[in-house]
Amino acid sequence: MKLMAVNESILGLKAARNIYSSDGTLLIAAGFEVKEAYIKRLKELGVYSVYIDDGVREVEVEDVVSERTRVEALKLTRDTMTRMGAGAKVGVDEINKVMNDIMDELMANPNLMLNLVDIRAMNDYTFGHCVGVAVLSLMTAITMGYNQFDLKKLGMGALFHDLGKIKIPDSILYKPGPLSPLEWEEMKRHSAIGFELLRERGDFNIVSAHVAFQHHEKLDGTGYPRGIRGQEIHEYARIVALANVYDGVTTDRPYRPRKLPHQAILIIRDGVRTQFDPDIAPAFLSNVAIYPVGTVLVLNTGEKARVIEVTKRHPASPVVRVITTPDGHPVEEGRKIDLAKSPNVRPVSLDEP
Repeated sequence: MKLMAVNESILGLKAARNIYSSDGTLLIAAGFEVKEAYIKRLKELGVYSVYIDDGVREVEVEDVVSERTRVEALKLTRDTMTRMGAGAKVGVDEINKVMNDIMDELMANPNLMLNLVDIRAMNDYTFGHCVGVAVLSLMTAITMGYNQFDLKKLGMGALFHDLGKIKIPDSILYKPGPLSPLEWEEMKRHSAIGFELLRERGDFNIVSAHVAFQHHEKLDGTGYPRGIRGQEIHEYARIVALANVYDGVTTDRPYRPRKLPHQAILIIRDGVRTQFDPDIAPAFLSNVAIYPVGTVLVLNTGEKARVIEVTKRHPASPVVRVITTPDGHPVEEGRKIDLAKSPNVRPVSLDEP
C-alpha cells in the first residue's frame, strides 16, 4: 500500500483503502480500479492523495482506531458542529458513545503507532481534522497515564476544539492562498467563538470549552487569543496544541501539499519550549511513526528498503525489507533488517513519491 497523489499516475491502479465524505458517503471503495472519472471527482472534492494497492502483501497497515469508529466519529462531529453552530440541541449521549469507542480501541492497542494519513475532502477538512486531533490527543494522554474521567474531558475538548470555525466564512476557511491581515484576524476569532458555544451548553465540561479557547496559545506567550504562557495554559490545551499542529501539517490543503511525518516531527521538536510543552512532547512523539509502514528508505548501503514494522521502543529504527540493490536493480525477496539491531545500517533519506 502506497500513498500517491491524485493525478493520471494512478489511472488503472486499485485503491487500497476506502475514502469517505464527512456524511459517511463512500467516495471510492478499496479494491476498485481508479478510472478517469474517479480522478476528476476526487479533484473536484479537493482530495489530493489516495492509498493505492502496490501489490506488497507484507505491508498491511493497521489504523489506531477502526474504520467504523472513525467514520462514525466523523459523521457525528459534522452533525454536532453544524447543529451547535445553528443553535440547535445535540445528542450528548451519542457523542459519549463515540468518545468511549475511540478510548476503548486506543487502550486496547497501546502499542500501535500512527502510520496512516487520514484522507479528507477539502470541504470536510475541519471535521476530519477534529477527529484526527482527538485521536492523537487521547493517545498522548493515555501514554501520560490519564484516567478515564480525564480522558473523556480531554477528548471532548479535542473533538470540538475547532467548533468556532463553523462561524467562519468558507471563503476564508478554504481560501487557496495566504489570508489577508483582516482575514487572519477573522480566522483567529474561532477560538473564542468555540469557547462561547461550548460554555453556554451545560452538557459540556467547562474544561473542554477551555481547550477550544486555548489550543492556539503558545508556551512563550506569542499565541492567541489572549497571549497567555506556560502553566497558564491548561494541560489539556497544551496536549491538543501538539496534535493540532501535527495533524494540520500532515494533511493536504488547498494552499500547500502535506508534509511527511518526519518533517512534521521536526516542526514539533523545533517548537519545544517556545510553542510546545517539553514534558508533553515526548509522550506525543512516542505515538507517531517517523517512518510509517510502507515508506521506502534509502539506506547508507545504497540499497532501498521498505518499512514493514515500527515500534514505540525504537521509533527511528524500523524493521525494513530490502527492495533494490545499491545499483538500483529490484530484489524480489530482499533480506529483512531490524535497524535497531543493525548499528552499521541506517536510513539516509526517503525515496519520496
